[in-house]
Amino acid sequence: MILYRNKCFRRQGQDGHYKVCLYEQAAKGNASLGSWTSLSHTNYYPPSDVREKMGHADNPRHTYAGGVACPNDATVSMSARLLFACAAQETLVRVIDRGCSVTFVLAIPEVCRPQLIDDAKRIQAMLPPA
Repeated sequence: MILYRNKCFRRQGQDGHYKVCLYEQAAKGNASLGSWTSLSHTNYYPPSDVREKMGHADNPRHTYAGGVACPNDATVSMSARLLFACAAQETLVRVIDRGCSVTFVLAIPEVCRPQLIDDAKRIQAMLPPA
């Protein structure tokens, strides 16, 4: 993942423009979602309905905290997490905005294991168009 240090990825979503920079900052429009705080391991990207069909594996996750006050609850700071999925080419494949928390899904080849390449193609085929 260090190869992507300070590299930013952007995606236009229904609720605005999103940006995530590895090991740096995440934002929704001009609102900060926070600064990078940690790298941990978690079940990799697929939502539960896809995960049930495909199975899952452990991949890294970045966490961002300390963003601006949440518009829905001023006592809570905005935050984000960045999950990784296997793909042959790097792309920000999905943004899931839950109000005070945003999940980014970044597909990159570095998280691929040989057996996951076919799974990644199937997952990509199941995702709704952007």
